[in-house]
Amino acid sequence: QLSADLDEDVVSQHMYRLYEKYNRGNRLKEGNTLRSFRTSQGPADLRTTYQLNLTTLQDSEVILSATFHFLLEKPTHPKQWFCKRIKSPSCRSAAVHPSPSISLL
Repeated sequence: QLSADLDEDVVSQHMYRLYEKYNRGNRLKEGNTLRSFRTSQGPADLRTTYQLNLTTLQDSEVILSATFHFLLEKPTHPKQWFCKRIKSPSCRSAAVHPSPSISLL
């Protein structure tokens, strides 16, 4: 249960950062709604699927475009505060990890 709460907290933090990013300045012209969705694990093939429930949309809402942001994994160790603000080569990780394969249907 504690692990699930921590994972949910990470997702909540990520969604809040996305909200702050798209709520700054003139970005409201680009879009005005952020929605989150949960994963489900398929027992047969063990693939993870993401489902976005659009039944909560109002009749007056129209989807003009959509952008998906995936939080694939948590960082293994937090960066120091100056690495978050200053893009320095010394702050970059020495190991480059390949991104997992993602298919959108």
